[in-house]
This record gives sequence, structure tokens and C-alpha cells, in this order.
Amino acid sequence: MLEYKDCFVSVEYSDEDEALHGRLEFIRDLVAYEGDDVKSLSLRFSSL
Repeated sequence: MLEYKDCFVSVEYSDEDEALHGRLEFIRDLVAYEGDDVKSLSLRFSSL
């Protein structure tokens, strides 16, 4: 689990998709993201 802008986010790797997946934790809504590498995840985080 990582902390980003006072939010906690999960990050998991999927061998099947060969991608990183995650979501914002401890909120009532579902906010999910996906990326091929750490740089693409950072771009996704910045757009939340």
C-alpha cells in the first residue's frame, strides 16, 4: 500500500495482463487504475 496526496492506494501486478492494477483504499467509491509501469501509474495518480 502506498500513500499519495493523503490517500492510500493499492498496487498489484497481474501476470495474466502483464500490468499493474490498483485502487484507492478506505473510501466509499470505487476508483481503480491500471498501468504498464511505475511511470504510467504516476500519471494515473496525478489525474485523480
